[in-house]
Amino acid sequence: KAIDDGVSSGKKVPEMEILIQQQADKHLKTTDPYTGAPADQAALAKDEVSHFALRLAYCRTEELRRWFLTQECALFRHRFRRLAGYAQAAFLAEHGLA
Repeated sequence: KAIDDGVSSGKKVPEMEILIQQQADKHLKTTDPYTGAPADQAALAKDEVSHFALRLAYCRTEELRRWFLTQECALFRHRFRRLAGYAQAAFLAEHGLA
């Protein structure tokens, strides 16, 4: 919802990056808040489960599906941009996109 609110209020890309990072730090526990190291497997599994639970919740109508997909794409873009260059390349290669 925060991403949608940011876009609706006309925030530019740099402002959106800050907003998304603040929300990710608050809600997504994929990194250790103190070290920045990847979170443990339990935290990553919880992130995955929540993703699929939200997919189920937002698949009732086409409008909800599109809204959810838009938010997920914005979050993916943000996470991808924050990866180091070698990590981006590894991701693309791992998924047959390089």
